[in-house]
Amino acid sequence: MLEINNPVDYGRILDLPLAILDFSAEWCQPCKLMAMVLNSVSAKWPVATVDNDSPYGFSLAYGHSVSSLPTIIVLRHGEEIQRWVGLTKGDTIRRFMEEHAGATITV
Repeated sequence: MLEINNPVDYGRILDLPLAILDFSAEWCQPCKLMAMVLNSVSAKWPVATVDNDSPYGFSLAYGHSVSSLPTIIVLRHGEEIQRWVGLTKGDTIRRFMEEHAGATITV
């Protein structure tokens, strides 16, 4: 999983055909559970984590209108196509990605 700490990291995700953004924070217990789910998903699709407590992460969350954690956003070529707020089952994410990917994408 890629950690987004600056605009260059974020730009790498925007260039991908399909990617998952994980907005979370160290103090957020549901975020830690979600991280385990996304770790398994990251074997097949690119997942980037954004620390909402960092200055850049907070700015990025604001730009994506993130108001609750965890928030998972799926981007297709930089455009949001799906959002989940709160704990989300891995099967739900995998099904969505399979339906929209067409093929496995690697970073």
